[in-house]
Amino acid sequence: MRRTLGVAILALLLSPALSIAQTSSETLLHRIGLSGSLRGSYWSSSRELDDRQHFFGSALWLKAAPRLGERLSILAEGWVRNEELLHEDATRGQLREAYLETGWGPLDLRIGKQIVAWGRADRINPTDNLTAKNFTLLDPDDDDQRLGTPAVKARCQGSMGSYDQVTSSLRASGIRSQPVASQAHAVSGPHVTSTDRCST
Repeated sequence: MRRTLGVAILALLLSPALSIAQTSSETLLHRIGLSGSLRGSYWSSSRELDDRQHFFGSALWLKAAPRLGERLSILAEGWVRNEELLHEDATRGQLREAYLETGWGPLDLRIGKQIVAWGRADRINPTDNLTAKNFTLLDPDDDDQRLGTPAVKARCQGSMGSYDQVTSSLRASGIRSQPVASQAHAVSGPHVTSTDRCST
């Protein structure tokens, strides 16, 4: 009886501290905009066009989007995954996006590694050539195959609609990891590609 009463008193005394700690933790997570997911999967075969079968995988996805000011924010998103849980050397990571976003008046500016989805289509989109994709990634969501590319994106809002201008490095943009026997994805020279779009 005394032990039960002592535990109850201790819990009562610690409850404010636990509540403050929980509130502080939630405030910190909200402040840095941290979110994520832990995923598990099973695949009967790989996407490498080989004979390997039965993959048990896990992945940790994290995203942070802290706001540094009224019109100043940064975003970073990436994952760590292992598609063969019994093989330690199968663990790998990828930083998908990391960019700074700001604006002045009607102009919004985004600078850094970013995913730029261009055009609209159900599956195959011939105009979506600014963002690399990894088709060998074992993930059921096609959008998760996208990888960011170093780019500068500007959007100007006006009375007639919006105008987008994207300038990215061709060295990194549009490169696909495809399941083929010989993968050669070298792009020579420091090229720059620029695309614009106007919408109303």
